Amino acid sequence: MRFIFSIIRKIIVINVLLLLGAKVAQKFLPDDRDTSGDEFDVTTVMEESIFGSTAGGLRRAGLTTLYGSSEVDLRDASLSTTGAGVNVFTFMGQTTIRIPNGWTVLSEQTVLAGSLERIGGDVPEHPEGTIHLTGATVFGATVIVREE
Repeated sequence: MRFIFSIIRKIIVINVLLLLGAKVAQKFLPDDRDTSGDEFDVTTVMEESIFGSTAGGLRRAGLTTLYGSSEVDLRDASLSTTGAGVNVFTFMGQTTIRIPNGWTVLSEQTVLAGSLERIGGDVPEHPEGTIHLTGATVFGATVIVREE
């Protein structure tokens, strides 16, 4: 019985340290939420975050979600002629990216004990733009929602 309580105690201590580390890391991670900028970063730690972009030529986005939930709406944005690179890091949380129906997503994301989900309409035959998705999801979910 002591062995079980010892393991439970260690698990609790490790989680508390991870949470404190995530909160400290938030101060050093980029969070530039320029709604009309062609590049932006969204960092969410232990909270819910909703961000919408109206960029005229989106080139890059960085999304970091630690123990929380981020939703990024790109339906009112336009991509640059070469598309956009979107780097997503999700740890014990969920990152949702909403895209218009005419875009396609090429994913090179690493998923460990989590999921990469695509919800919505079919991939267009002649896409209006391409998002190059990179990064990692660990014990969480990255969800791409294509509006129908």
